[in-house]
Amino acid sequence: MTLSSIALIGVPAATADEQQTTAEQNTAAKPSVIINEVYAGNTKAAGDPDSKRCDWVELKNTGSTDVDVKGWGIYDSGKKAKKHYTIGASEVTNTDTVIKAGGYLVAYIDPDKAKPAKTCDAAPDMKVSSIKSDNLIVTILATSNCDDKNASTKFNDSATRLTLQDSDDNVVADAVFDFSGDNAKTISGDTGTKIKVSYASSQYYRPANEIGANPSDLSVKSVTGSDKGAGAAASSDSGVISGSNVTDDEAENNASKALDWQVEHDKDSAELFYSTYTAQLSSKRKGMEAEGKTWNYRDILAQFITMHNKNSNVLLIWSGDWPAYSSNSDKYYVILAGEGFDSTDEAWNWCKANNYGPNDCMPIDLQ
Repeated sequence: MTLSSIALIGVPAATADEQQTTAEQNTAAKPSVIINEVYAGNTKAAGDPDSKRCDWVELKNTGSTDVDVKGWGIYDSGKKAKKHYTIGASEVTNTDTVIKAGGYLVAYIDPDKAKPAKTCDAAPDMKVSSIKSDNLIVTILATSNCDDKNASTKFNDSATRLTLQDSDDNVVADAVFDFSGDNAKTISGDTGTKIKVSYASSQYYRPANEIGANPSDLSVKSVTGSDKGAGAAASSDSGVISGSNVTDDEAENNASKALDWQVEHDKDSAELFYSTYTAQLSSKRKGMEAEGKTWNYRDILAQFITMHNKNSNVLLIWSGDWPAYSSNSDKYYVILAGEGFDSTDEAWNWCKANNYGPNDCMPIDLQ
């Protein structure tokens, strides 16, 4: 038995230098015990009090008060975390479990009496830590939700759906991720585990720069054993897990709601064009035959996001909300340039300057 990667339950699992810094900052608030040294694969060093050749872990109390570590756990912090050792129990041999202030304790570990790591089935708490807008790479902080502080959660389902929602529970990104095998995570302790995932352009439902503007406003919904569709995000970033699409029906439902949200969001800005001109860039509706395909909600949303990425002033409206379109019984999602012009000539010139043809860009006054 070797201890190649271990952590101590009861204090944050960090490096000695990091924990020393934390201890100096928080000495008055709480004691701080760190893993100071590890000896694995013991074949030559002195044996434990029972004269066995056990691996051992040296703990150091960096605080200013004595600390009794009886009942604290030492465990393998790797992905599998198979072994768990409780200080003061038979599998960890030491004569005293109290570490004096500034003192040390050597815990000799008997591999023959190791206990399996404690686990629980409670889903971890998850929150968005940061977002890289280029490819919508999202860093999620997952923390244990186990009642037993010594237990950990296995995050290893092969079809985990992670849905990002805004403060009003509107879906902004949605995909299914494979956390089995090398992607598996063990989540334990208060410090949490960071998980990086990537959403493809077909898996998010607002412009990426808008999603990334306020990461702390987003929540994460996790569902295991989810159905998935085709397609996956591609990322060259190390340690980032790409996701498969949700089912077509779920993606279409997400896109429909996202279009309605965007229309409502852009309505106040569109009212500026009651008294001046802007340019219409597209008008589409579900089921429409145009440009060699039958348009669905996902296609319409994707076109809007693509145009918004090119020009952040771009707006989305519903034609039924505006007098300019009242003569047409069919209603459309309309993409506007969001630029204001004093005349139709000025609008036409803008269309030409931005490489739009006469069938793709035209002046419009919403009144």
